[in-house]
Amino acid sequence: MSTNNDVFKVLVADTYTTESAGASLSALAATEKEIAVINADTNLSIDGSTKVKNFKLALPLVADEKVEFSAGQHIQLKNVRAYTMRAHSAARPLIVKVGGYEANCETEYGIRLSFSNEEIFKRQGYNQLTVPYTYVTGACDDCGTICPTGDANEVTLGLAKNINNDPLGLVEATMVARQAITKATIDAATGGSFSGDLSAGDAILEADVELLIAFNKTLSDGDSYLYTDVVIETEPVKVNKYCSVNLRYYKPRQTNVEVSGIAGFEGVITPEVLQELAYEEGSGYDLKQKEYESQSIGGSPYVLNTVTGTARYLNYTVDENEKYDVVALTYDSYNTEAWHGSLSNQTTWIAFPESAKVELQKFLAVLDALLAPFGFDALEDDAALNNVDPTVVEPTEDRDVDTDGIA
Repeated sequence: MSTNNDVFKVLVADTYTTESAGASLSALAATEKEIAVINADTNLSIDGSTKVKNFKLALPLVADEKVEFSAGQHIQLKNVRAYTMRAHSAARPLIVKVGGYEANCETEYGIRLSFSNEEIFKRQGYNQLTVPYTYVTGACDDCGTICPTGDANEVTLGLAKNINNDPLGLVEATMVARQAITKATIDAATGGSFSGDLSAGDAILEADVELLIAFNKTLSDGDSYLYTDVVIETEPVKVNKYCSVNLRYYKPRQTNVEVSGIAGFEGVITPEVLQELAYEEGSGYDLKQKEYESQSIGGSPYVLNTVTGTARYLNYTVDENEKYDVVALTYDSYNTEAWHGSLSNQTTWIAFPESAKVELQKFLAVLDALLAPFGFDALEDDAALNNVDPTVVEPTEDRDVDTDGIA
């Protein structure tokens, strides 16, 4: 039996149809992006109580005066292979703290950052981009036992400046207080003006770190020194602005980094992960790229106008600034041809704005009812758990087999 690579379609809906079961295609086509499930044999809308063998999805695009349908001529219920729903989940940078170190005067200290993201992989293959950042502490003061031999705050300042001045821009460094700091104590000892009281972990200004260096020089007890640490936060690959065809598309765009010590920090520091990396799911920017690929399948695969040689115009229905919850239906279309049968592998992605959770649930209730007799779990209850805040990273550890978005 022959088969093919997946032919897929992207349908972007705003709402689920308000028409009752039995509505005609012309009635369904009256409202922009109001998706409907229809009987493929009668072209009439159906609800969860309707018994059918084949169905399809219809999405009216009133402004373009047309109706888009799911991939293929129809969806054969008995040949549906996968039915899933993925909620939008926000991206989250990796945050790592380098801290707890001490320093000597006239000594080199450094960290090595090994970066990885899709842009790096596409430019240089799977060879990690590794960048060292170092700093040499100042000359030793001839002050006997009154001052420390070196100040870790010097290293904090130097490393943070070197990282933030790097034109690569893959990470941003922030200086943070290692202990609680009281403004009055620093001002009294240095005659300066510290910006304010700080708790351990609070961000600290460069001028304040300079005051801490001066403050430590007034102390004879090393256990009383006040220090700072460096917190490193990764930056994503920038979103490419384009007109018709995105020639610099990367996914995922988040940057990962591995931190290790070099020079005076080799084998000394233990980087602490403050926040794990999370990749975005359901971004309109990514879904728009999938729509471009699906248009190449359904239309011309050529991205250039054969007359002008410039990128041809593509009409997208995806809003790249929107966040979407996405349903995926994967199915085979079985056909008998002459003396043998063939399977056409097809997939349709149905996207609803994250804020339209209620409309998504209405749509899923119908699909759940159609697919339940074929052993698929319901997804409407999974969608009920979706968070509609676009800044939230959707949890995975508290989802069980009944609510993980996989039917």
